[in-house]
Amino acid sequence: MPVNLSYVGKRMESVTHTYDERDVMLYALGVGAGPDELQFVYQRDLKVLPTFAVIPAFPAMLNLGGAMEVNPVMVLHGEQRIELHAPIPTSGTIVTTPTIKAMYDKGKGALVLVETESVDAKGKLLFRNTSGIFARGEGGFGGERGLPLVVDRLIVGVVVIVPLVGISACSSMRCSPCSTMAGFTSMAPPRLSIAGNEGITANVGSTLRSRS
Repeated sequence: MPVNLSYVGKRMESVTHTYDERDVMLYALGVGAGPDELQFVYQRDLKVLPTFAVIPAFPAMLNLGGAMEVNPVMVLHGEQRIELHAPIPTSGTIVTTPTIKAMYDKGKGALVLVETESVDAKGKLLFRNTSGIFARGEGGFGGERGLPLVVDRLIVGVVVIVPLVGISACSSMRCSPCSTMAGFTSMAPPRLSIAGNEGITANVGSTLRSRS
């Protein structure tokens, strides 16, 4: 069975991610930081964009072992939620542990929700990600449908630049020709929401265009 419901609630193997200031600045440039946002793209007094939290978490999000044995070309990163618990360091090593929270039957596909917790070298919680992974063609197993996914906006820069900071897997499902092989007609980043301990929230959506 490609989607294994017995894994719901289980913690998976942790993943370690090491990065430096170059990665932080390159990511900021990729998501559109410009000359008026030098604190994110210049080494002096460098700060990290909150959405950088998805970078260390992405490999862990896909580290699902036997929980989801499907063709990776048919997998789409559908949605993302970030909870910030502390400022993200400008460089260092972060350890991320994923837990499978739910698996939903969407009819033509399966939606797997993965929660990851990322800590620094001292074990301090920095941020938590909740990711929705959509596997086309893996629905119909009789599970709960879950809530509908609402998407509304297309942002291209994130898709192209993010692979350069260490998570190349994210581009293969969204950039041509792989997206075309999977049945999608355009690049589409995931729906994203951010929550911080200072009450700052933001939402970034996407438009998913499919031939099916």
